[in-house]
Amino acid sequence: MNVTELIKKAVVDLPEEVETALRNAHETEEGETARLQLKNILENVELARELQVPMCQDTGLPLFFVKLGDEKKE
Repeated sequence: MNVTELIKKAVVDLPEEVETALRNAHETEEGETARLQLKNILENVELARELQVPMCQDTGLPLFFVKLGDEKKE
């Protein structure tokens, strides 16, 4: 396997034990929000495998735009 193939495998194929741990966590998680995020991660893993595209486990980050007045003091 060459370097390009190894990189592709690393971003497309999740190790079986990691996927199993995620599935177990999803099944046992009691929190609704956490369970939804685990579901999203698992769907992303499946899509990456099916479509042979990189997986992304980032489920999003909040973004804030803050305006400070002209007379801001540090």
